[in-house]
Amino acid sequence: MEVEINDDVEARRRFESNLPENWVLCSSKTHSDRLYYFNSVTGESRWDHPLLPDMDSPENTSNSSSGFVVTDFIMPARDKPVSHPPSDPPLCENCRKLELTFFDPNCPGCQDILLEPKTTIAEIFAIMRQWVPQVQQNIEMLIKEVLRRGAHVDDRDGLTDMTLLHYACKAGAVGVGDVGAASNVVSTLISKGGDVSQKCRWTDMLPIHYASFFDAAPILRVLLKASNARDVDIRCKEFDNGTSLHITASNLCLEGAKCLLQHGADASLRDKLNRVALHCVPDIAVYEQDSEPAIIADKLTRLLSEAEQPP
Repeated sequence: MEVEINDDVEARRRFESNLPENWVLCSSKTHSDRLYYFNSVTGESRWDHPLLPDMDSPENTSNSSSGFVVTDFIMPARDKPVSHPPSDPPLCENCRKLELTFFDPNCPGCQDILLEPKTTIAEIFAIMRQWVPQVQQNIEMLIKEVLRRGAHVDDRDGLTDMTLLHYACKAGAVGVGDVGAASNVVSTLISKGGDVSQKCRWTDMLPIHYASFFDAAPILRVLLKASNARDVDIRCKEFDNGTSLHITASNLCLEGAKCLLQHGADASLRDKLNRVALHCVPDIAVYEQDSEPAIIADKLTRLLSEAEQPP
């Protein structure tokens, strides 16, 4: 009962709706002309319908010329986003023995776990929450694994209420993430329909607020292009109802502030404490003279002073 890839789409959807619980039809990357059945809970994969005896499953034929390994899977994407329940991040046996506390995508054992179909979207969200370079610099790999498990592009982490876009923007943080890789991921998510206007319910932050907080100017450019800069002055309750420009000012994010101003950010807007962005720049006097923070604070002060002045 093998299924051909060129079956009518509507017929395929009707057929899928009659599958046993947790079973879906997936496209084989190794065999482009074939579909196979995949159990999203157990990780079992097979050529024949789940209710029929399977003598030629993908797992059983993984070492033959006609089969493929169990990590070769792409689950159909869901039509609507969901929030995934909180979970703990997985850890391979070797990392446990070394008493490591974080998932390392560069570790072969951890990579095997990541590629294993039984690893859930919730567990990958838990990995993305870990604020270490090993994780944040591999955001592209992690989000790819989430998407190939059938996630909607706007799925949320049930613990943080952050979407994939929120996590991708955070991963552009200087010194922790990789802004180039993160920018690519943000572009990919937007091209797949990712909503740049979704706020995290806990922090009230948009993707643009996260990118501003972490001074990820390349990501800001991608987001502002996608929204036509309509969200450049949207306020955030977490930052005293200030705008993205207030956020960049308070965090000494010079490149982010430049980018926002280039896209029309209003430097005269005030937060609930009656401060314009200029007032949020930390006092230069608290830093050592000629230190990097002092230099950035001085440049940011001059930049925002000029921006606030009427033309």
